[in-house]
Amino acid sequence: MWDILGPAYNARQREGRTLEEHKHSVAECGDKPGSLEQNMLWLQEADFSEVAALLVVDGRTLITAVTL
Repeated sequence: MWDILGPAYNARQREGRTLEEHKHSVAECGDKPGSLEQNMLWLQEADFSEVAALLVVDGRTLITAVTL
């Protein structure tokens, strides 16, 4: 997945290029995702005018954001 998304969106993944590398990274460094509120604020700060959480299930969230 990272091989497709990284180059397509100019993203730099520093969590491992495979699932096993990612698991090792999380085991060593911990998983430090932003909270829902932080993610929504970051999107607003990045000039997205409308930001909403569409679905929240078991700690996973589907977020939508719109720029005008």
